[in-house]
Amino acid sequence: MAILLKSINLVPEMVKSGKISNLQAVCISAEFVFTNYRIFGLQKFSEDFRSEIIAKFMENGEKFIQSSLYKDIDFFKALYRYVISLVTTTKRHLAIEGIRTSLTIDEAIINYEETASRPMFFTPVKNGMPKAPYAYTPSNPDSLKELLRTTLVSKKQKVIMSLAIRSYSDLSDSQIDDISRETGMNKASILKIIEYCKVSHQKQITKHKEMELRRDSAYYLYKRYKKQLDKYKDDNTLESKTLCDRIKRLMKLHYERWIRSNKLLKAGNRNSRPSSKFTADLIGICERQVRYYISRAKKKEHYITTEDNSEKNESEE
Repeated sequence: MAILLKSINLVPEMVKSGKISNLQAVCISAEFVFTNYRIFGLQKFSEDFRSEIIAKFMENGEKFIQSSLYKDIDFFKALYRYVISLVTTTKRHLAIEGIRTSLTIDEAIINYEETASRPMFFTPVKNGMPKAPYAYTPSNPDSLKELLRTTLVSKKQKVIMSLAIRSYSDLSDSQIDDISRETGMNKASILKIIEYCKVSHQKQITKHKEMELRRDSAYYLYKRYKKQLDKYKDDNTLESKTLCDRIKRLMKLHYERWIRSNKLLKAGNRNSRPSSKFTADLIGICERQVRYYISRAKKKEHYITTEDNSEKNESEE
């Protein structure tokens, strides 16, 4: 073993004198590590892991050899530190990949359970574009307003359309059929109204989606760092404690971003939907009436009636 150590320490002088090339020095060093893997603590790992270390050494070893030529330190010591750094980075990479895979599986299970528990007869279409056979061209808002004002003659029809416009992005095909039947408006016209609402609120929709992506990213990173912390919590080495402190800071950062994004999404959700003013202007009723309909709908009160004079204190005009 002493001869091997003495030989490996001669590698820098052999490179500088031109006896061997950088690549040959890499091969000699890699063979030394492979043969004497116990010196580097690699006996604790599988053969596949040791092969991964040798492969990474061969890939980047020339840079290491070049940087070690003029260092005032035994080549063996420099080699030892380099191999240990490869082990640490490889372990970290594998841990991160394991966490990512675990999170993906966890999220897939949660999403499956949520999907499986939903009633199969109702599938919301989130901000969905209408599909064939209906062909759409940009609608004139004035023509849509005129259509609504001439078609919606009863209070019940106006209430239903008010709620439909406010919830246009969540309407399913069957709900659109129901709205068509209750209001007397054909389905193609209702889909044009939905498309007009979407185009009018595209900026708010885009902003909302971007916020959702930031929220989801923060949640994923928080969960990833949390799992990573669990892997190191029983390791009492100084390096692991330093790493754990860094992970905790990152975990706290992304947790706060996740919570903050959720609050912003909750507060701004109504801004991504048509306002009462927009709805009232489109239908041709006053803004106060739309707010009244929405507030009663939230309380699930049965106030819809076919009689226009059911509420004497409320004016339609």
